[in-house]
Amino acid sequence: MTVVRPISEPQRRAFSRGEIPPIEEVREGVWSVAMPMGDHRLPYSFCTVIDGGDGAVHLIDTGVDDATTRETLETALRGLGRRLVDVASVTLTHLHGDHAALAQWVRGISGASVRMHRADATAHISRAALASAPALDAVLAGAPRDMADQLRDIGSRPANRAFPLTVDEVLVGGERLRFGERRASVLRVPGHTRGSIALLLDEDLICTGDHVLPVINPGVGLGGRAAGDNPLDDYLRSLDVMSDVAERYPSIEVIPGHGYRFTGLGARCDELRAHHAKRSAEVGAVIAADPESTVWDVASRLRWTGGWEHLDDFPRFSALAQTQMHLDRLN
Repeated sequence: MTVVRPISEPQRRAFSRGEIPPIEEVREGVWSVAMPMGDHRLPYSFCTVIDGGDGAVHLIDTGVDDATTRETLETALRGLGRRLVDVASVTLTHLHGDHAALAQWVRGISGASVRMHRADATAHISRAALASAPALDAVLAGAPRDMADQLRDIGSRPANRAFPLTVDEVLVGGERLRFGERRASVLRVPGHTRGSIALLLDEDLICTGDHVLPVINPGVGLGGRAAGDNPLDDYLRSLDVMSDVAERYPSIEVIPGHGYRFTGLGARCDELRAHHAKRSAEVGAVIAADPESTVWDVASRLRWTGGWEHLDDFPRFSALAQTQMHLDRLN
């Protein structure tokens, strides 16, 4: 039976302590670089650096854009005998700033080609809201009047903080990318955002972005949501894509967007499915006891980290959105 097993003890230890781990060579010519996230609740995100074997380097994700991350990336490349001008491409797993914001700075210095899935590129350009007006009506059903307006304002905000980003190549999934002498297959895995992708490298290494993380249960529907969409359905189907990869390559190593490198991809997918199945069962139990319950009623009766009554505005909106997704799946 496969289990989730940390591959990097320095990364695991650093993540548990809220520290920044050192750069690590994952495979010959492939390095994992932790990019600090400042005052974010997570200490870092990962940038994967790939030596193309032809003098150029390629990045998968970049990090937030500030003086610290710029210095971190420059220092990492210098330690590998490379410079920013050697970066030939940047491939982004999704649109969130903790993965994508530094890409524009890198592109401006090196001329690197920036790639992102079409759905996330469109969401970034259009400043797509977390949820459309009809979707918000469903999420906020039953919300007290004194809180509904504030929560509606949160849900109407863009799904991503504003930062400049030029996407040179849009992806749709299924592409076979060239990183110099290396190749990577693009797997479309919507759910966390509508355009999330994973990158399968050399059949023994996969970069999953925020789709599959070793400890955290990834947020769902954080890239813009239209009426009728259920990102949870998308997410669960995308877990099947990851499970297929794990079945084909049982020993495959995962470079996630946060946390630490691990094996046991299939087992982690099973854990994430079980988490959502349990939540659906909890939602179903509330509805069975009171069929007239609104989304607010149901969410307020579920267990949330820190307690429902202590949730701040955005976590409360997120809790309502997740509850509505589970309700939608049960109907």
